[in-house]
Amino acid sequence: MKTQPIETQTVKRLITDQWAFCFNTQCPLASQCFRQISMHYKDADLHQGLAIYPDAVNNGDCHYFVRLKMVKTAWGMKNMLKQVEYGKIGEVRQQLINYLGSISTFYRYNRGEKHLSSEQQQAIVGMLKDNGCSYVTFDHYEDEYMLTDQPIE
Repeated sequence: MKTQPIETQTVKRLITDQWAFCFNTQCPLASQCFRQISMHYKDADLHQGLAIYPDAVNNGDCHYFVRLKMVKTAWGMKNMLKQVEYGKIGEVRQQLINYLGSISTFYRYNRGEKHLSSEQQQAIVGMLKDNGCSYVTFDHYEDEYMLTDQPIE
């Protein structure tokens, strides 16, 4: 499987202050692991920080393994909420707020400050269909990289 080059900006966006790099080039998962790949994008002036130790690999498996995966994210629910019956809109909005955790989080997803994962999209589509919406689509979609602990198939 041929991997496409990753933009430096994408890698840097995913590396946080608490990111643990992996320097174990002998790891059997090194070519797929973003912790190993991200090492090549480490800022030159960064001389200390968190790291994954070589003995983290046990029988070819690593608890700290993560890889990049391209996913279709979504945001914006204005158009789909227009389909909800007038008498049910308050109840449906409250279900969405409860599912997403808070009213401020709901608005962040609605404005595009946060993007919904495919699992979140499926749950929201299910809620709206259960409340009588027949055609459920988000206002915006975007392909973006996310981290996952699943190895490449």
